[in-house]
Amino acid sequence: MGNRNASLTEKMLRLAKRNGVEFTLVSWRSILKSLSNKKRYNACLSTYALFGNAIPLDQVVFSCLINAALDSNVPQEAAKMLRRYETMEPSSDIEYILFFRTYLALGDVDQAEATFDNVGLAMTPLMLNQLLLTCIKAKQLDRAERCLKKAHDLEQGQETQIVNIVSYNTLLKGYSQCGQVDRCYACVQEFMDHGLEPDDATVGTLVNVSLNENVPEVMCWLKTYLKESRQLGTTIMCSHFLKLFVKTDHLQDALVLYGKMKGSQTPPDIIIFSMLIKACVSAKAIDQALAILDDMIPTGCKPDDIILTHLLEGCRQTGKFALGVELFNRFVGLGIAPSDCTILTLLKLHGNAGDHNAAYDLVASCKERYGTNASIIHYTCLMSGALRSKKYDSAWQAYLLMQKQGVPPDATAITTLLPGMAASQDWDRVVELVAAALKIDPPLSLPAEMLNNALSQMIAAGAPENHTQRLQLMLQRAGYPVVARKRHTT
Repeated sequence: MGNRNASLTEKMLRLAKRNGVEFTLVSWRSILKSLSNKKRYNACLSTYALFGNAIPLDQVVFSCLINAALDSNVPQEAAKMLRRYETMEPSSDIEYILFFRTYLALGDVDQAEATFDNVGLAMTPLMLNQLLLTCIKAKQLDRAERCLKKAHDLEQGQETQIVNIVSYNTLLKGYSQCGQVDRCYACVQEFMDHGLEPDDATVGTLVNVSLNENVPEVMCWLKTYLKESRQLGTTIMCSHFLKLFVKTDHLQDALVLYGKMKGSQTPPDIIIFSMLIKACVSAKAIDQALAILDDMIPTGCKPDDIILTHLLEGCRQTGKFALGVELFNRFVGLGIAPSDCTILTLLKLHGNAGDHNAAYDLVASCKERYGTNASIIHYTCLMSGALRSKKYDSAWQAYLLMQKQGVPPDATAITTLLPGMAASQDWDRVVELVAAALKIDPPLSLPAEMLNNALSQMIAAGAPENHTQRLQLMLQRAGYPVVARKRHTT
């Protein structure tokens, strides 16, 4: 309905132009505001092109037109409109933010700074930050610093604030983007000297600078700031500090901060719980990870399959296999559907525990029980776990299950299973595997050395002649060089 009304408005405007109809200022405001609200920016621009100077010079009218040009990604048109708009009287009614938005879109630093000089005390933080972005976009960091200093000078003796923490955040991001992170610490000292407090974005940028660019002064300042702060800040800010501690292997510091959050007005969220559980698992502190999980569930933050996967991996690494199975069942009981990755991790856990029956049952029933189709990766993992325990029959049963489920083997599966079948001297299975690999269209590419090793083992073990001949013939037909030699009989 909105688009239909806008189309009618456009038709009405074209008809009015043909018939020389003149609209009042109230009508122009109503028409352009309606088109802008419906995001008919092209219609706004067509109207300006159609009526030109007949459109009254008015703050509301030109705000709609210039914003339409900017939102349509044609800042050149906005710049043309600005030349007329800046002649409006009284000049105090001019919306100067439109100038800064336009020059940012154009990348015109000269005009942006000239507008700053013209605006003077009427400058606002939003205007300044658009100017600083324009400088950063042009990679003129020195100019950005100069504009920031001019803004501070304007503030002297005035009640209005021009520079805010966003201004410094803009500079910090510029330093980071332009590879001048050595200037970040001086920037931090400056905004602190001006009585500005860092916000979430400030801490986030500085943490990334510390971790990615290795700036010791910034990292030291972050830790000192957190230690001396009377309040924890927002949950987002705390998550940045936790990221810093976790990434720099200061898990204990992270847990201390987490402990403070639990009893404060800045409670942990799902991101923080997940980050800490993963960090504890990596540090093999599985008991601490479980304690965080127990803290998490009563808060209403529902754990997901990613957290479950991390916990399962932690149980596998620490040999707590029964605990891993218990956790898996607990999560499923909470209504969390295990992902392919979770199933794979549980398979590895069963494999490390030597519980191949449980691993087999998991793969065989995961579709019915969890809605997840076992992939070639799951079957290969199942076979690999059995082979590590030299349970060759179990590995072969996994292969047969894979065939039954219609999952075609890949080169990894064949190269995983083939050496095991050769080691167990199951020559029928060796020949069947190679035949299956070469039958696929296109045939799987297998290592020639592995194939020749299997053939050599057959010959050395005195395998039936028909097996060795069949395998050798298959390899020759597939273009593999055959270097194994038949054993000589005397």
